[in-house]
Amino acid sequence: MQGSKKVLRGCSGGADSCRAAEKLKAQGYEVTALTLLTHGDGSMVDGARAKAVQLGVDFRVEDVRERF
Repeated sequence: MQGSKKVLRGCSGGADSCRAAEKLKAQGYEVTALTLLTHGDGSMVDGARAKAVQLGVDFRVEDVRERF
């Protein structure tokens, strides 16, 4: 898409990060939500993924457990 504005937005699945992603999308940005997997088995990402789907934005998870 020529001239598209892309943004990578950290997303915990909480109200603040989701509202920010929603506002960016409304302003015409192509939003990708990013959640960092820092511990556990990944089940904590489910809420963030569900919110991204609800908002209609791309979703990515970066596994950084080895760094923590």
